Amino acid sequence: MELEQQVQPGEQILWTGTKHKAVSFFEAIFNPMLFFAGLWLLCDLAFLSSFLAADRISDNGTRTLRIAIPFFLIHLMPVWLYLGGILTSVRRARNTRYCVTDQAVYIQSGFMDIKVERKDYSKFTEVTVGQSFWDKRAGTGDVRITLDEIYYSGKHHTAHNRTFNIDNIGNYETAFRIVQQARSNALQQRAAECRPAAPAYGERPLPQNSIPQTAQFNMPQIPQPAEKAASEMPELLSAPPDDFVDPTLAAFDFQKQDTNGWDDSSAS
Repeated sequence: MELEQQVQPGEQILWTGTKHKAVSFFEAIFNPMLFFAGLWLLCDLAFLSSFLAADRISDNGTRTLRIAIPFFLIHLMPVWLYLGGILTSVRRARNTRYCVTDQAVYIQSGFMDIKVERKDYSKFTEVTVGQSFWDKRAGTGDVRITLDEIYYSGKHHTAHNRTFNIDNIGNYETAFRIVQQARSNALQQRAAECRPAAPAYGERPLPQNSIPQTAQFNMPQIPQPAEKAASEMPELLSAPPDDFVDPTLAAFDFQKQDTNGWDDSSAS
């Protein structure tokens, strides 16, 4: 089934494209995996040559060789994975197709099993354009899309944003502008749908601070501390009682009595 037939009803196709096969093939060869796979192969060949040298000296060398060769064939798994990526790169590029609509971006990819992914523009956080070394040589480029989906990798479970790229396309600048414009239009349309509808002609809009009748209720009046104290204890704010003693007068009477006592003792 063609990718255009996977587009949801109501969406308008703005751009379609395919992946450049030659650029994909050279990028599968010249990548960081080349150094790692080459170093791994050299180390295994060195160990295998030492086993072959020991095989010529020892009497049971044939038995040792039967064990060593299957072991190294399995141990060379990183090299086989690297070579497999190179051999399948052209077919993967042939199966890869891109489609940009006014609502989302579709990417078809796979080697044997073909899958189609659709990402809505609301999930896009950043859209950029870039070129690798082989893209510059072939005049192609990439539209790099960063999503708001998070995945964790590594020993410390580092968080990363997932990418959804349109790689190795010829008219990458045109595709970039179309994706940017379509994303802007889709976000503006969604924001307009979220706004409240305008009142009809002749209809008075409700004020912003209006509350429905069912939501209105009367809050009880909470008295202030001073008013509460005045209402519960009015005697504190009225005249002092009869047995109230002023501290200053009590101190004066005490000094007066002490002075009279001293005068009586001195006179005697």
